[in-house]
Amino acid sequence: MRNPGIVAIALICGLAVTSQIAVLLTGIAQWASPLALVDLLRHGFYWETAIAGCVTALLVSCVVGFLKQGFYRYLSLLCSSSLLSGLAVFLLGFELYSYIFLGFVQSPSGLMELVSLHYQEPDLWHRFLTVEGIVFLMTFLAIVIYLFHWLRPDNKALGNAHFSNGFETKRAGFFERQEQSIIIGKKYAAPLYSHGFEHVLVFAPTGSGKTRSIGIPNLFHYPFSVVCNDVKLTLFKTTSGYRESVLGHRCFCWAPADENRLTHCYNPLSLISDDKIQRLTDIQRIAHILMPDNKKSDPIWQQASRKLFKVAVLYLLDTPDRPISLGEINRLVKQAGFDD
Repeated sequence: MRNPGIVAIALICGLAVTSQIAVLLTGIAQWASPLALVDLLRHGFYWETAIAGCVTALLVSCVVGFLKQGFYRYLSLLCSSSLLSGLAVFLLGFELYSYIFLGFVQSPSGLMELVSLHYQEPDLWHRFLTVEGIVFLMTFLAIVIYLFHWLRPDNKALGNAHFSNGFETKRAGFFERQEQSIIIGKKYAAPLYSHGFEHVLVFAPTGSGKTRSIGIPNLFHYPFSVVCNDVKLTLFKTTSGYRESVLGHRCFCWAPADENRLTHCYNPLSLISDDKIQRLTDIQRIAHILMPDNKKSDPIWQQASRKLFKVAVLYLLDTPDRPISLGEINRLVKQAGFDD
């Protein structure tokens, strides 16, 4: 909910800026209060007041848009650039008018004198408006020609490929966050999201912040299951607590080569059923997964390996004092006298 005090202050500031611009448009170079708008309207300065209101609205829109993020900030930057460019073209037209009709180049301060005389010297004012119109028309034509050349397809290897602007990014939906979205970057101070099942590849040098700017934010944001190749264990140490306490996930770190043996373990043989008939099927499935068929070699070797695996697993299942694991199978087949 908006703070009424802040809204009131913003409204007073907007009226003050509008009054100041309107007073300057009448040719009076002095400070004005918000109440000056009433005097201007009462004396018939409708056009000056309307123009001042439009300029103030544009300025406020630029400020509000810049305080926001994403597409609104892009619009704010675009609008601000247009205003500054328009001001530069306007001053260029004034200097050109001064050179043509006055014979010398005036400083921008001379513009106030011209504005103050536009009611007393209408011909002079009309000449100024004519020069300004021609300058703005030539600028508009130059922009149109540039855009026509820029939009024309190039005969290059990449064609008309280019980095997207704010409108293209908005149209593609990269500013919109969905439940399954992943963060792929940031533009105009807003995160960019990728939706669907497209592949995403991030290129950046070592130490440039890929983990900090892409990996960690996604693990804090993405609500579904994730498998990470976390070589330095940075992702696990940073985000596992949050995902368990906030997202309700169970996080596991499988690091069998860790020097301190700080790793979670997984025993595929624990899935074998206790039923003596069903466990044969389970053992065969695990054997086919661990020792798949190889079309380039004689199948007898895979079959023999599976048979040995099944015998070893069945032996461990019927030997309660020995653990049932792949490591124990390895120790069993390598012990002295196993081949006898």
